[in-house]
Amino acid sequence: MKERDTSAVVVRDAAPLVRERRSRQIRVLTAIGGLVRGGAETWLLNMVKRIDRERFRMDVLVNSDEPAAYTPDFLKAGCRILPCLDYRRPWLYFKHFKRLYAENGPYDILHSHVHYYSGVDLTIGQWLNIPVRIVHVHPARDLQAPSWQRTIYRELMFALLRRSATHLLTPSQTSLDAAIAQAGYKIPCRRIVYNGIDLEAYTKRVDRVDVRRRLGLPVDVPLVSYVARFWRNKNHQQILRVAERLNAKDKLAHFVFAGSHGDELGRLKQACSRRTDMSMLVGLEEITDLLMASDVFVFPSLEEGFGIVALEAQAAGLPVIASNLATIREACAPSHRKLMFETNDDDAFLLRLKRVLESPALRDSLSLDGREWVKDFSVEASLSALVEVYEAAMAGLERDSSCAMERRSTCSANPASNACQRSFIRFL
Repeated sequence: MKERDTSAVVVRDAAPLVRERRSRQIRVLTAIGGLVRGGAETWLLNMVKRIDRERFRMDVLVNSDEPAAYTPDFLKAGCRILPCLDYRRPWLYFKHFKRLYAENGPYDILHSHVHYYSGVDLTIGQWLNIPVRIVHVHPARDLQAPSWQRTIYRELMFALLRRSATHLLTPSQTSLDAAIAQAGYKIPCRRIVYNGIDLEAYTKRVDRVDVRRRLGLPVDVPLVSYVARFWRNKNHQQILRVAERLNAKDKLAHFVFAGSHGDELGRLKQACSRRTDMSMLVGLEEITDLLMASDVFVFPSLEEGFGIVALEAQAAGLPVIASNLATIREACAPSHRKLMFETNDDDAFLLRLKRVLESPALRDSLSLDGREWVKDFSVEASLSALVEVYEAAMAGLERDSSCAMERRSTCSANPASNACQRSFIRFL
């Protein structure tokens, strides 16, 4: 077979290619499990609603073809929603992914938020030659029950991610440290992009009595709220225990759970139906009014990637009483950290809750501290950080292209260099 003549290759089109990459729209495919209401999903919606659509084209890959709570909002924001099915059968998932890419691609960036399964998404992205492949790790550890099957799955995904990811993002320093320690990531491009919230939504005034009546909540006692998916790691059971102790003699507060879905939904519904001091709001479209009509926010979670809902509660002026997780500490003002308790410590939780409920002056002080603290976590700041990651990644591709073009020129000047020829052929 005749050997390829690398000396015949010219690079006269190199500069136009780089200029074209700088000026054209950057196409981003974001992979997320579904468009339900949740912390990561709300953050992503805020990003796509505000990002410069002339500079970035954002499409979303989901694992279901069923409409979800945020589906209309993403469509309104100009996103195409691409259902990639059969994620439990990777060989079929790959076929769906490849078809969707052929119909809607190409993409410059693949940004995956699906925890360990990002290993599959980014490996497929690597096979499809998507140049920038971002794994966005949210929880600091595995949320599933331990088993030998889960261990094998997790280690396999880590191995795939080490080979396929070009960038690592997390919503907190704690999650970043945990991801590196767990997976042994040696991804050179890694960064924290804190989840931001829409601060403007919390500048309005609300009629607290009217909001409570509209939501079917009592107006004559303090309201303690918790907004979270109904998952076991969110630890709603601890609130049930603490509420029973707090209200054993007199009704000192009313507790409300707000969320959309989760494996604990049915169990919690049954528990709340038997009590007069507990309410559930399932599928509430907007939590802002609920938070601003509440008096205290409790956050007993067993695992979080950051705890964006703590920011929302502080923006609404609520004291936050939370489990002492490092990720949640990053989201809380210093004065609120003094109210944190060790996970599942009911005595400490109850003591702090009583203290806040019994002291209007303390609540006012915490409210001021919280509102000031969240100013550094605006959705605009988060968007700026994300855009900076995207722009830097594309700039890095341009630098790599320029370096490779220089290597081509060197190879052409010295065609006798077999090592240089092999490098050039691999680049092609």
